[in-house]
Amino acid sequence: MKKMSNMSNEQNDKWSDEVKRQRQISDIQNSPLPKRGFDEFIKHDRTYLVSLREEMEHKIIKLDILNLKCNKVPKTREGTIENIDLLCEFSSLKREIFDLKAKLFSIANLVTDKENHFQYVFLPQYDKEIKESNENFKDTLLKVRNICSDKELNDLHTEVLNKMRTELEAFDGLDKKERSDEERKLHLYKPLKRLLGAFNKTQSEIEDLEKYK
Repeated sequence: MKKMSNMSNEQNDKWSDEVKRQRQISDIQNSPLPKRGFDEFIKHDRTYLVSLREEMEHKIIKLDILNLKCNKVPKTREGTIENIDLLCEFSSLKREIFDLKAKLFSIANLVTDKENHFQYVFLPQYDKEIKESNENFKDTLLKVRNICSDKELNDLHTEVLNKMRTELEAFDGLDKKERSDEERKLHLYKPLKRLLGAFNKTQSEIEDLEKYK
């Protein structure tokens, strides 16, 4: 009975690990690519700016209409009381327009900052990384595939190997067009380069230990 329980627990653990692995693969495949996604992000911000400007223009027109009505209200306590809803609406709308102007100014500056950062910070670094990826991608990918197919590696490599296999499976699960995209390749190259470095470091330590045996 105890043996059956242990087997059941092991199966549940394996199922849980597989679910976790599949989720990691999905996260890798669906993670946004910064250069590709930048135009969409900026387009969203600009569309939002246009909507805010339209809202402000309409509210300014409405404010003018309300202002004409408010000017006809007698400047007496009785006149104020009788038209309090109109006067409050006018005051609230005037405040909303001030808030909109401040928001427009803030978002417009934010969009400019994003564009400048993309142009002068992100792109130079991206171009450098793309150049390295294009030059080394095939070689790095081949090395990692060969490592993952090696059945006689030390158990100390298990964690790195699992991460390598997850990255490879996520990449291999994409369609042909996506796999040939240079930014998508960079998205794979960077973690593979890091994992390959970790693998080589561990392998060097293992070989050093073997020398002293």
